[in-house]
Amino acid sequence: MAGLYSGVADLAFIGRESYPSEMSAFEQVRGYKPLGIETSSGSFQTPHKTFALMVFVHKNNPLSMASLEQLARVYGCSDAREAKPIREWGQLGLGGSWKHALEC
Repeated sequence: MAGLYSGVADLAFIGRESYPSEMSAFEQVRGYKPLGIETSSGSFQTPHKTFALMVFVHKNNPLSMASLEQLARVYGCSDAREAKPIREWGQLGLGGSWKHALEC
């Protein structure tokens, strides 16, 4: 969550409700409340247990799959320090007009 209001991240995946201190810090820095979008969980009727994080792309995007390593490079959380970040769709194998598009 701190990555959102410090400008390091564009998204935060949190497998729990945000803490009041996180919400307050975001609002103090950004001047507005963060947008939360609830998604499904891997723990049906057992809140706060196993979390199933998912990644969705728009239906018009031709990307058919991405590895966990690629997603780590897209979201900037790769364990390998030498792994280069993915910032263009072409780095995930897309060509044509998608190749150098910057909205990964």
